[in-house]
Formats: sequence, C-alpha cells, structure tokens
Amino acid sequence: MYEEKIVYAEEDQSSRIVKHKVRKTYADIADACFTGGSKVLNIMQLIDIVAVATLYLELAGHLLVDTFPFLKISTLAWTIICALLLLPTVFFKTLTNISWLSLVAIFSLILMFSSVVWYSLDNTIRWDLSSMPGFRLDSYSLSSSIILFNFGCQFLVPSVEQSLKDKSRFDPMVNWTYLITGVLNLSYAFFAFLTFGEDTREFITYNMPLGLLQASVSLMFVIKSLLSYPLMIFLIVNTVDALGLSYIPNCFGQRDGESPSKWAYIFRILLVMFTLLLAVVVPHFTLLMGFTGSLTAPWLDFIFPCLFHLKLRKDRLSYWTIAINWGVIFVGVIGGVIGLVYSTVQLVQAIWIDLIS
Repeated sequence: MYEEKIVYAEEDQSSRIVKHKVRKTYADIADACFTGGSKVLNIMQLIDIVAVATLYLELAGHLLVDTFPFLKISTLAWTIICALLLLPTVFFKTLTNISWLSLVAIFSLILMFSSVVWYSLDNTIRWDLSSMPGFRLDSYSLSSSIILFNFGCQFLVPSVEQSLKDKSRFDPMVNWTYLITGVLNLSYAFFAFLTFGEDTREFITYNMPLGLLQASVSLMFVIKSLLSYPLMIFLIVNTVDALGLSYIPNCFGQRDGESPSKWAYIFRILLVMFTLLLAVVVPHFTLLMGFTGSLTAPWLDFIFPCLFHLKLRKDRLSYWTIAINWGVIFVGVIGGVIGLVYSTVQLVQAIWIDLIS
C-alpha cells in the first residue's frame, strides 16, 4: 500500500514532473527517472501479465477435469478447449466488452469466496489451531512470492489516479481496496487451512467432498479465470504497443472504435496460442505463481516505486522517509533473491519428477 501511494505522489508544483507527464502511466514515471526506464518496466510488466494469462488457462483446465469428471476429458484437452473458446475475444475493439466480462468474473469470485468460507465455518468442529506449521524459509518465501504475484498493481496506479475526478480520494481508495482484498484473502486462506490443515491442496476444491458445492465452487473458479483472461490479453497488447517494436504492427485501430489491421488480429491470436503453450509446458500452478512473483514482483512492487520516489523527490524528502525507501528496496532485493532461488528449485524438481514418472 505504501508503494502504491509513492508511485504517484502529489507533485503539482514540480515543473520537472509536469514536463515529463509522470502522472500519465507507470512507464512515464520510469522515463522521467532513468533513460530507457520505460523499456525495462514494460518488459517486466509483460512477463508478469503473460504469466497471469497463462495461469488462468492452466487453472481452468485443471478445475474443469474435476467439475466434469464423467466426460473423461484430460487436463490438456480442457486447456486447449478453453483457449479456443477465448479466441473470439481477440476481436474486441474496446475495453467496454472486456469490462462486462470482468464484472461477471468479479461476481463469480465473490460467490466462490463466500462458498469456501461458508463451508469452512460449517466445519468448525474440524478446526485445530495446533496444526499450524512452524516457520520454514522455503515455504515462507514461496508463499510471499505468490501473495506478491496476486496483489501487485503498481503499474495500474497512475492510470487509475488519472481517471479520478476527485484526486483527493486517491489515498482512501487505495486504503479501502487493500483492506477489503486483504480481509477477503486472509479469511479465505485462514479458514480453509483451519478446516483442512496440512492436507490443504493448491486448489481448495481438491479438498472439498464431491458434490454440488464442490462442483459449483470449481465452476466459479473457471468462470472467473476465463472471463479475466481477455483483460490480460488486452494489457499484453497495450504493453507491446508501448514498447514501440517496429517489427510488430499496431495492435489497435488508428482511431477509437476503428478495427485493427489483420496483422494485429493475427498477433493477438498468436498471443493466445503462446499462453496456451506455456500452460501446457509448465503444468504447476502454484510453483509458476511463486516463480513469476519472485522474478517480477520485487521490482514492480518494492524496488521501482521507491527508486522513482527517491529520484523525483530527493530534494524534498526527510531523512526518515529516505531511510524507509531504502529499507523497502533492501527487503525487495533480499526477499526477491531468496524467493527466486527456492521457487526455481521447487519448480525444476516438480518438472523433473514429471519427466521421469
């Protein structure tokens, strides 16, 4: 939450910041701080968003196997089917259609969260606080990376702030957003772990008894994943456009509402196929989240925001604020390195086991 706020500090009086239009996008802030900073930032964001899109396909494929076991369709086949179902979304011209899909995805997520928490509260007789595990560096680092992977949103902050009519509501908006998402995720994870203990699986539906509730929760997961996927493709395309690569055609129309070129549609289809390939090649949902979170999240969520803050406001920051920023950078670097090492080892081990089994 601290990083979101410093990504866009109130700097109306700074002619340097106004000159570079730092408030427009996260990449603009990077360019205002360092030459070529936007390129590095966009590449980091691209890796992060591609991983999210890949994980949505992978998650949907795995859960559909359990939702419809009587169909005898493999995980690979379900994943391919999901990708094919999502192909028509590459023809969306604006965010309007995508926003409606995202709205339905949010409702599905709320229903899924509510169902899992309700099931856990209905099974309080199974709760055992003594089953809480002790601290382990490998487990903690992987869990932290997964949390960062899911919570990072710094690259969206400047655009969101720019769209606010009342800029003074930015801080309360960030506070309430993180409070609500934090409470929801903490309740979901804590109650589920109290119910299933050390047997908690990477997909919570694997722990639930077969039946209507388990199938419904799995289906809500699938709907949320599939309907969130088009937004990820849109963000990937937007980021690629921002990179300004000469050998990739413009992926949007020259004017609002105008259809993109045929080559742009081909590029979008190739993006869907690429995420499908990754989902098939790396079939380890949790470990892939941890690896990506360790690789990109420390930079996007800790290091870059603090570096930008120090660079743009170095003459107006107190020694205490400077110390806090460097402390956050230190935590991001150390935590990122440790998380990357452990998540890489576990991911390689899992893939090796798949190959020899």
